Amino acid sequence: MKMPQSIMVGLFHQINNEWAFLGSVGWDDFSRFGRVGVKVDNTGVNEDVDAGFDDVWHFGVGAQYQYTPKLMLTGGFSYDTSLSDDEHRTLKIPLGAMYRYGIGFKYQKSNDLVLGGGLSFMWQGGLEFKPAGGPGSGGQVSGQYDNVSITFKPQKNIQGRI
Repeated sequence: MKMPQSIMVGLFHQINNEWAFLGSVGWDDFSRFGRVGVKVDNTGVNEDVDAGFDDVWHFGVGAQYQYTPKLMLTGGFSYDTSLSDDEHRTLKIPLGAMYRYGIGFKYQKSNDLVLGGGLSFMWQGGLEFKPAGGPGSGGQVSGQYDNVSITFKPQKNIQGRI
């Protein structure tokens, strides 16, 4: 099994004392990860199994707003392309295109203490799966996950010097 290689590029631009913008673009080589060599000793079986994964592209944008000298507000959006299409999506890895939204804050309590937190939401919508059953697979399974989403609970982030 080959672990997927990734490339990610990020950009940060401070517009003025209040506003900064962020951006990112990335690529993950999941198509190679989905090809697994299978060899069974003393059977003559030696072949590649392809899970049908696609490469995944990531695009993200965000902003930081310095609301007061001590309080910074943050927000952003990102999109990742789907790991697989409906024909190759499995029950074990039911991933589709991902839309992520996030908001957060940082509060400078003192020179030695920064408090922060955030809330993120990820939406995938309806995910169909129609994995093809091969010989000896016991048949085919098909269906759909409806309204797939994840809300990431607020995180607490405390930074300070000791």
